[in-house]
Amino acid sequence: MVGAAEWSVEAGAASVAVSGVRPYAAKQNFPRNDSPHIAAGFVRLAHSAGARWSLGLAYTYYQKLEGSGASPSSDVFNRGGTAATVVVPLKSFERVHEFSLDARYRWQLSAHVQLEAGPVVSYFRSRAEIGSDLRISAPGGVPVEYYSRLGEFTGNDLRLGAGGAVTWVLSPRWETRVGYRVAAPPNRTLQHISVALNWGF
Repeated sequence: MVGAAEWSVEAGAASVAVSGVRPYAAKQNFPRNDSPHIAAGFVRLAHSAGARWSLGLAYTYYQKLEGSGASPSSDVFNRGGTAATVVVPLKSFERVHEFSLDARYRWQLSAHVQLEAGPVVSYFRSRAEIGSDLRISAPGGVPVEYYSRLGEFTGNDLRLGAGGAVTWVLSPRWETRVGYRVAAPPNRTLQHISVALNWGF
């Protein structure tokens, strides 16, 4: 914590490695993650809870998580007496708001360097738009992508993660911080590498 400040505000940006794609319904299959790396901004309000502990409340916004796949149960057509299943390519666009509560334990490595780590409890508010993603040949043979919105889904999930950071004290009020955090919304793993500026008051 900055100097002896009881409260601090932290703002920063994270490079997020994303693995997995969330299936919002049983009939939708999104095996491909089209957003393996994204950038996310965050803010965190923290309060000192003694000489070694701090409690924090943070907000992170994931603007665009994309997945693609196909519908395994689309319309069935009769072709010459034979039923043929038509598989429709699908695309998902998801935006996620994360509200998290963390507890961090601090180790003083030197007069100006601290290491802190602890658990993180996250609430994920997700909204995804699902649509068909077709490629149609235009005049001249050039393929044109045609996207048609099919529906929208929301999710509310509580998950447990963990995080840590190395902090450099710049002045009695200012710090800079490099952190790592892992979060696990449904069917995904989000690994954050972040840089932030912290102000104590």
